Amino acid sequence: MRLWLRLFLLNAALIVAALAAVLAIQYRAFNRGLADYVATAESRRVEALAQRLGDAYSRHGGWEFLRRDPREFRAILEPNEQPPPPPPPRDRGGPGGPPGERPGPPPPRRHELLERLSLFDLAGGPIVGPRDPARGARAFPVTSGGAIVATLYVAPAPAFGDELVLSFAGDQVRTALVAGAAAVALGLVASLLFGRRLFAPLRRVVDGAGRLADGDYGVRVDESGGAEAAELARDFNRLALALDRQRTAQREWIADISHELRTPLAVLQGEISALRDGVRPVSDAALASLHAEGERLTRLVDDLYQLSTSDIGALAYRFEAVDVRAVLHEVAQTRGASIEAAGLSLELELPGADALIVRADERRLVQLFDNLLANSARYTDRGGRVRIVAERCGAEVRVRVDDSAPGVPREALPRLFDRLYRVEGSRSRDAGGAGLGLALASNIVVAHGGRIVAADSPLGGLRIEVGLPGNAHMPS
Repeated sequence: MRLWLRLFLLNAALIVAALAAVLAIQYRAFNRGLADYVATAESRRVEALAQRLGDAYSRHGGWEFLRRDPREFRAILEPNEQPPPPPPPRDRGGPGGPPGERPGPPPPRRHELLERLSLFDLAGGPIVGPRDPARGARAFPVTSGGAIVATLYVAPAPAFGDELVLSFAGDQVRTALVAGAAAVALGLVASLLFGRRLFAPLRRVVDGAGRLADGDYGVRVDESGGAEAAELARDFNRLALALDRQRTAQREWIADISHELRTPLAVLQGEISALRDGVRPVSDAALASLHAEGERLTRLVDDLYQLSTSDIGALAYRFEAVDVRAVLHEVAQTRGASIEAAGLSLELELPGADALIVRADERRLVQLFDNLLANSARYTDRGGRVRIVAERCGAEVRVRVDDSAPGVPREALPRLFDRLYRVEGSRSRDAGGAGLGLALASNIVVAHGGRIVAADSPLGGLRIEVGLPGNAHMPS
C-alpha cells in the first residue's frame, strides 16, 4: 500500500473518530440542555398555575368549587383554552325512524402536565389528582393573601414525553448527522487531493532513486513543491551529480593507472626483448636502464598503495606534540643530497627561535614535506632554487615551499592535488612523476585538520602552502 494511501486512510479514520466524538458530546450536551430548558419552562408554568390557584381560592372563598367540578382545574391550568361545547339535545327521531342521538363533541385533548399535577389542602387532603403525591414529586406552595392555603405537587416527567420536544430533538439529531456526514465527505476529499499533491514530489524522487539505482546517473528531478519537498529534490540532484562525477573520476582513475603502468612495463618488455634477441648487448648500461624502470614501477605501485590507504583512512596516525621546525630540519638533511644532485639549491628559512609546536603524526609530517621537496626537485629546472619558509600566524603554523621556473598555468592550480593529474608542457611527465605525490600530501594535511593550497611562486615556479592548526583543537 502506498504511503499516501496509508496516510489518507489514517487521516480519514481520525476525521471520522473526531467528528463522532464531537457529535456524541454535542448530543449529550443538547439532551442535558434541553432537559434543563424543559424543567425550567415547566417550573415557570407551575408557579404561574399556583398563583392563579391562589387567586381562584380568594374569589371562591375555598376549594369546594374544585371538589365539585374538577374541570375547573383544567380551566385554571389553561386559561386561554376554549371550554368544550355543551352536549347537543337528543334526537327524538322522525316519523318511521328509530330515535337516536346526535354525535357528541370530540373528547378534550390529552394534557401531559395535568396528569402529573395534584393539589392538597393544608390538612393534607386531596383536592385534585391522586390521593398521594407521586414519588419524587416537586412541591409548590399556593398562597392567598400572603398565607399558604394549599400545596401543588408535580410528578417527575418522563424523558421528553412531549411530542413537540421529541420532534425538536429528532430534528436536531438529524441535522447534526447530515452536517457531520457532509464534513466527513468534504474532509476526505480534501485529504485525498492534498495527500496526492503533497506526495507528488516524493513520488518523483522515488522514481528518480529507482533510475539512479539502475545506473542512470544523469537523472534529475523537478525541484518544485513545498519547502521540504524542494529541499529533498535539491539534495537528490546533488547526490546524483556527485555520483556522476565520482563515476567519471573512477573511469579516469582506472584509465590513468592503466596508462601509468603500461609505460614502464612497455619499456621493460622492449628492453628485455632487445637483450634476448641480441639487438642490445647485455651491459651495465642496459641493466641500469632495466633497474631504473623497475624502480619507477615500484615507486608508482608504492604511491598507489599509499594513496589508496590514505583515501580509506587506513594510514595509522599517532598524534602528539611535534615541532615543525625540527621536522623540516630533518627533511632538509635527508632530501638535500637529491636536490643538489638535481642541480638545485635548498634554502630553509625559520624566522625566530621559538618552537613551532603542532599536534600531529611526526612520520606523516616527514612524508608530507618529503613529497613536496621531491615534487620540486623533479619538476624544477637545473640551476634553480627551492625555498622552505615556516612561521606561526596566529593559531596556525604555515609552511611554504617555493621553487623556481618553470611555473604552472593558473587554470591548472586547482587540479594539482587530483590523483594522476600532471601539468603538460614544461612540468610534463618526462620528469618521471606519476602525479600522486601532491594527492597523497593533500590527504595527509586533511587528516591533520589543516589546509593545503597551490599558487604562483615569487621565485617563478610553484608555491605549495600548508596550514596546520597549532592549538588544542586538533584531531585525536
